[in-house]
Amino acid sequence: MSWRGVFGSQPSKLKSFKNDIAPIGFYFDIIGTEIFKIPVMPVPMRIDKISNGEPTLFLLPDANQLDQVTEDLDIYIDYELFFSQGIRNLVSYAKFKYRELFKQSLFTDAIKKWFRKACYIDSVIPTLVQDFTYLIIEFLYLYTELDNLKSEMPGDQSEKMVNFCSKMVIYFRQRIENNEIEVKYKGLNQTVQIFKERRKKYYPLIVPFDVNDIENNRITQKNFVPYLIYDDIIEVFAYNKKLLEENPTIALNMQQIYQHNHIINKRSNITDPNHNFSLDHFKFQDINLSGLL
Repeated sequence: MSWRGVFGSQPSKLKSFKNDIAPIGFYFDIIGTEIFKIPVMPVPMRIDKISNGEPTLFLLPDANQLDQVTEDLDIYIDYELFFSQGIRNLVSYAKFKYRELFKQSLFTDAIKKWFRKACYIDSVIPTLVQDFTYLIIEFLYLYTELDNLKSEMPGDQSEKMVNFCSKMVIYFRQRIENNEIEVKYKGLNQTVQIFKERRKKYYPLIVPFDVNDIENNRITQKNFVPYLIYDDIIEVFAYNKKLLEENPTIALNMQQIYQHNHIINKRSNITDPNHNFSLDHFKFQDINLSGLL
C-alpha cells in the first residue's frame, strides 16, 4: 500500500520527472498506525518530490460545501490543525521511507525547499477537488452518526465503518470506470480520459494541466496520473474494510483521537461570537513547518 536528519555526503536522490507534479489531497482516515497516530492522510505520498526539494500541488476541498455541511452538523474543523497533521504525516512517512531506502536521514533543507515551493503554486482540477470534498464530507456524516449512536456495542459502530469503507471503494471505482476527469489546461476547463483499455487491461494516462506559479507570476503546463491517485484511495479503504472485518474494535477510538486533538470540534461549544469557521481563511503558508519536523 502506497501510504504505508545523518550528516556527510549529498543524500541519494529518488527518480523524479520535472514536468510531473503530484496533486495531493487530504482526508480523515479511520484507523491509525504506528507512523500515523492521528490519521489525517495525504494522497498520494510522493516522497520523491520531498527528498528532491521539488513542489507538489496541495489541493483544498470546496469551502462552500464544507461550510454548509459542518454548519448543519454543528461541528467545525480546525483546518490549520487538520492540514498541519496531514503535512506532518507526509513528512514522517518520507523520513521513514528515505531511511529505509538509503540508510541515512532525509535532509531538513530538502523538506523546507519542497514545502516552500508547494505553498506558492496552485491549479484548478475540479474533479479532484470534488472527490476530496466528498471524502471529507462523508467522513463527517459517519463521525456525527457514531457520535450520536446510543448503542455502545462495538459491532454496531464497526458495521457503520465497514459500510463507509465499502461506499468509498464503490465511489472511486466508479470514478475510474467513468474514465473522465476535468482539468484546466491551456486556460480552458477540459474533460479528459484517465486510462486507455487494451485487451481488458487498464493503462493509466498522463494528464497535462495548468499550474499557476504564484512567485514567478506565470502559468506552466505540468502532468499527473489521476488513475494512480484513485487506485491508492481504493486500496486504502479496501484494506481498512478488511481490518475492520477481522477486528471490529480496531477503530473504536477514532472519534476520541480527533476530538482530543481538537481537529473536529462542536460549534455549540464556541462562545466567541467572532470565531470564524470557514476554510476560506486557511493558507498553507500559515503552517509552522519547523514545528512539524
